[in-house]
Amino acid sequence: MGFFTKVDYSRQLRQSGNTDGVFSGNTQNRGWFAANVGNYTGWSGYEAYTATTNPLSAVSFLVGSHTDTSGTSAVTVTSYSGLASGVTVLSLGMPPIYPVNQFATTPTLTASTFQIHPYDLLTSGGDGDLELDVATGNVIYNGSSRRYKYDINNINFSNLDKLLSLQPRTFKWKSNHKEDWGLIAEEVDELGFKELVNYSNNEPESVQYKKVALALLEYIKVFGVNSKPVECNCEEDEFIVVDLDGEVILDSSKSLTYIVKSFANVTIKPDKGLIDKKWGSLELLPESSIIFKFCKKSNCWMIVSSDGIKES
Repeated sequence: MGFFTKVDYSRQLRQSGNTDGVFSGNTQNRGWFAANVGNYTGWSGYEAYTATTNPLSAVSFLVGSHTDTSGTSAVTVTSYSGLASGVTVLSLGMPPIYPVNQFATTPTLTASTFQIHPYDLLTSGGDGDLELDVATGNVIYNGSSRRYKYDINNINFSNLDKLLSLQPRTFKWKSNHKEDWGLIAEEVDELGFKELVNYSNNEPESVQYKKVALALLEYIKVFGVNSKPVECNCEEDEFIVVDLDGEVILDSSKSLTYIVKSFANVTIKPDKGLIDKKWGSLELLPESSIIFKFCKKSNCWMIVSSDGIKES
């Protein structure tokens, strides 16, 4: 004979894909579970699929409106398999982007494991910034108020004079081949500015660009306000005016450019080599002028402009 039992409504809902939900003793949900509240329809569930252009299989858990794998999602948590270690992506307001370039010899991460649809974000500036703590992976709010801080002291850079040695460089990102420019974290570290670098496993990871601006402020305070301005070590021309008969020596240790204006009879002699590779000396008439430049390659003085040369 048959056995009859009463329905136990305490059991869970079991629903196969594209079917009505049925009660089951097991916790399973192989399709979608729809919850209708007024005019709002929410979705939750998971799916398994393999894209035709991507051999990686993925299983997603979705919450919010969803049409298919290429449609829009409110919140999607997708676990990608097919790798030595699985990759999980949390996507907000958009379908997840495949995070791995599986066609590479060694599969590499090409998309973030945390993805947000850009149009879902405010475009105006906020009162504070969000940052990623590379040491812990925590997303943090970067506040500046003293109520968030303690043990506050002035900072003293021991090598502030090297700050202007930081060299911005152009480069391309390996992840998307996009051209960009900025500082190289290792080079900032090598100059001794560890306060401006983020580290991961004791290796330079990124540059704290906001603190670079603060360091520049400190540099201006020290070298531009409280001390004399930075001196230019550029070469200066030697300008000589001769009123009496005599002799002028072109001294390359003082200057590499001499401008001589003569109102008398003057003899010009080089400290090295010949003048224009042929004269051991040069005589000027009154009311004459001449410009000499020292050529390091030829190790001699050259005439670059002249008026009133008498003889050699």
